Amino acid sequence: MKPLIAVLTCASRDYVRRLESCKNTWFREMTQYDVQSFDGYRLGVPDDYLSLPQKTMALCKYALEHDYSHLMKLDDDCYINSKTFTVPEGDYCGIRIEPNDNGFIGRRGNTGEIFNVASKPKGTYPHIYCSGGCYWLSKRAMEIIVNNGIPEDSW
Repeated sequence: MKPLIAVLTCASRDYVRRLESCKNTWFREMTQYDVQSFDGYRLGVPDDYLSLPQKTMALCKYALEHDYSHLMKLDDDCYINSKTFTVPEGDYCGIRIEPNDNGFIGRRGNTGEIFNVASKPKGTYPHIYCSGGCYWLSKRAMEIIVNNGIPEDSW
């Protein structure tokens, strides 16, 4: 079984340019791995930032359905040094974010519309979660994500 290196992106013009930079550089050097790009449309979910949990869930389902041993989820503004790259061991490798209820303001990927995710009452999001521009999941971790779903109040 091969690991899947999945670049998560959006279909808007700015993101397409970033993805092209990846394809013209490190994508070409990673021949021993399956490197693919995924936007919301390919995954069958909305293609905006607020839909990142749904994109990640759909990406895990895709990887499991195609029998990948590991999934590396990374953003389209990341670079992989193919000369030093190795597949990490373990079920998860990446940034660990402690429980927090912070809000934020941003723009939706497709429309540029400003959105606001307000801070929530203390304890709304009591779980540790995966975060960052890049992280690894084992098959076991992907199964946990797919089998447990996304909390209804998740942004």
